[in-house]
Amino acid sequence: MKYRLKLLYITQSFGGVEIYIRQIIERLDQTKFALTVIAPPNKAFSEYCKEKDIEYLTIDMARGLNIWLDIKSFLQIRKLIKKINPDIMHLHSSKAGFIGRIVSKQLNKKSIFTPHGISYMSFSGIKRATFLLVEALTSKYTYRVLGCSYSESIKMHFEIGIPNYKIDVIPNAIPIVTKETKRLFNSQSDVIKIGTIARLTYQKNPLLLVEIANQVLKKYPNVHFSILGSGLDEHLKEETLNLIDKYNISDKFNILPWGDRNISLEYLKSLDIFILTSIFEGLPLSLLEAMSLGTPCVTSKCDGCNDVIQNNENGFSCMTVDDYIQAISNLIEDQSLQRRIGENAYSFVNKNHNINHFIKKLESYYEKIHIDSY
Repeated sequence: MKYRLKLLYITQSFGGVEIYIRQIIERLDQTKFALTVIAPPNKAFSEYCKEKDIEYLTIDMARGLNIWLDIKSFLQIRKLIKKINPDIMHLHSSKAGFIGRIVSKQLNKKSIFTPHGISYMSFSGIKRATFLLVEALTSKYTYRVLGCSYSESIKMHFEIGIPNYKIDVIPNAIPIVTKETKRLFNSQSDVIKIGTIARLTYQKNPLLLVEIANQVLKKYPNVHFSILGSGLDEHLKEETLNLIDKYNISDKFNILPWGDRNISLEYLKSLDIFILTSIFEGLPLSLLEAMSLGTPCVTSKCDGCNDVIQNNENGFSCMTVDDYIQAISNLIEDQSLQRRIGENAYSFVNKNHNINHFIKKLESYYEKIHIDSY
């Protein structure tokens, strides 16, 4: 029987990271690769892995700094790695990347780290400096970095100090759906739905979205805003709800519970405009999915979004509240602009972010890493 490379995926995050790993599980050639997942308890994800005959091992891992839990996680992961004896470890997000890289170096295992947005960017002041220092110190344990966008790889080199020869990029990708005819909405008579898929966290900046909604609704009372993302890392939920109440727009702004990919896709299909107010990104899958549906997208001018949004060509890239309001107003008022932006968005994603191309590149990448000398 042909030997299958043993791949071990480790993460402490879900959301987009979980979708990323699910897409790999769904499509990776399992006659060539044997997969195992280590992650915190997650009923839906563990059941999915069971359905696909993938071993799912649970451990407790903190997202932020938690010395005692981090030590416990380190020892658990070390024990599991020695038992599994993987050929390659693929580490996702900050904490798994931090612990996994140190353990892999100790055990002389090859590891690939995909940040999905670098940890220190979630903070300011002393916290930012602390997390930046942690990343810099961990860089010496790094075997390879696989960026999910080119902007992420640039930051890993110039801000963290990882040598270029250790950094590769395979941009995030999605299954491309059959193009549907997108509804063109009318500024006067239609209810216009503007929404996003985002955790209620500092990174996703939901408070800015509420500020934008408040201004837009003064001009277009027939607009309705929503966020799909409640129930998963939502430490800004109370502040977000309070701001919605302050502006008295609760009847025009809903926060919906996080759902699986099917729920997310149905939600995206219901939107007339997709909006993203993130402070930083790796490369958001929700943005790619919205673009693949031909939905006009209005995003922040941040890493990750900048990798795909070409301003006024396949979407709009914004730096201020006024930028967002202008872009949204232009879309609401101009149906030809809606059509052009949506069609260009679909074409861009189909050409550059097709999951079938991504999987072929990833399989070749794993095989290359396996035969490289340590």
